[in-house]
Amino acid sequence: RELRGLRFSAPVLLEAGTDVLAADGDDVIGRVTSSAQLSVSSAPVALAYVKSGHATPGTAVSVKPGDGKKVSGTVFVPKRT
Repeated sequence: RELRGLRFSAPVLLEAGTDVLAADGDDVIGRVTSSAQLSVSSAPVALAYVKSGHATPGTAVSVKPGDGKKVSGTVFVPKRT
């Protein structure tokens, strides 16, 4: 597993432990560690540990927050400062 960032197109804040799913199904490929809305104009982001085979930047993923509706996202590598 590798620590990666996830960027979402829809507004969503996720609880730690939320499953990260492969975009093409319901296979669990990781777990969210934290999420945030960085600014009003930016897309929501999360940090998650994902399986190595799904850790490439640009890989499509999805999550199901508390309301059960799938939200699509993409993997990115967070910048370290």
